[in-house]
Amino acid sequence: MSAALRWRPYRPADLPALVEMLGPPASGLVEDLAQSTSLPQGRLWIFEIDGQVVGALETWWVLDEVEIIDVHVHRDHRRRGHGRVMIDALIAACRAEAVARIHLEVRAGNVPARALYTHTGFEIVGQRRGYYPPASGVGEREDAVLMCLGLG
Repeated sequence: MSAALRWRPYRPADLPALVEMLGPPASGLVEDLAQSTSLPQGRLWIFEIDGQVVGALETWWVLDEVEIIDVHVHRDHRRRGHGRVMIDALIAACRAEAVARIHLEVRAGNVPARALYTHTGFEIVGQRRGYYPPASGVGEREDAVLMCLGLG
């Protein structure tokens, strides 16, 4: 399934692969991802199979807590268990660095992501009403579901 998936820290040479993975509409997102690595609390991991970038995981590390900012899996590699491998790798790294909690927020309507997080042990701890703009650009704003995984 995802046995060949390897992860490593982001390198500036990864930028073209991130642009390809996320697609042209997300070019601003790619710049944000790359810029976050210049901050002391920002960490961006690249996930590869045979040298091809198939995923990226952006996090913020503050004291003994980590926040998952974004999880991206290449559109051609979805539904193969890569997201689970990425989250499991992050959890292992957090345990190794004595992180107490991992936080995240996810769109209420993103059922696959919520299922992934619940399956890896995250619990719902709150919500932010109307936090996200409509996914399609029209309609009502969508709630954010706040989730947390305690490691201590």
